[in-house]
Amino acid sequence: MSKARRKKTPVIPSTVMFDIPESYQQTLTTKRFLLIDLFLKRGQDRLLIFSSDQQLHLLFESTTIFMDGTFDITPAHFKQVYLIHTEKFGQELPVAFCLLPNKRGKTYLELFERLKEQAIVMGKQFNPKRIITDYEPDLLPVIQQEVNVFILTIHVQHA
Repeated sequence: MSKARRKKTPVIPSTVMFDIPESYQQTLTTKRFLLIDLFLKRGQDRLLIFSSDQQLHLLFESTTIFMDGTFDITPAHFKQVYLIHTEKFGQELPVAFCLLPNKRGKTYLELFERLKEQAIVMGKQFNPKRIITDYEPDLLPVIQQEVNVFILTIHVQHA
């Protein structure tokens, strides 16, 4: 069984310049899942955003979003896995899975700009009224600049 799995699993890339297999770009029902694949900083950094159309509809209709990054499961060549959730039906639902190359303001700005562009393509707006996130010094100015937020709740995590 592990031999069969290895045959279907792509080799771990040695650089940021790698092709994403089609099976990772789509949902199981062959709908688009890879939303953004963008090279930053002259091809040295890469930004990937995964989200289905259904997840994007939830995101763009939501007034409250939750944003959090993790570093423990980050693949090689990326700094963090950044997750965006929304609340629907009394549950917190994941709506975007992002692989970010760093924690810089320019990268967060690119993330927000790309989501806003996608909202326009879908005839919607990305304009949450409340964002709940961990404290990230480079993220806060971007949120204030890019999103007309009424309430920004910063969750401080104690080690």
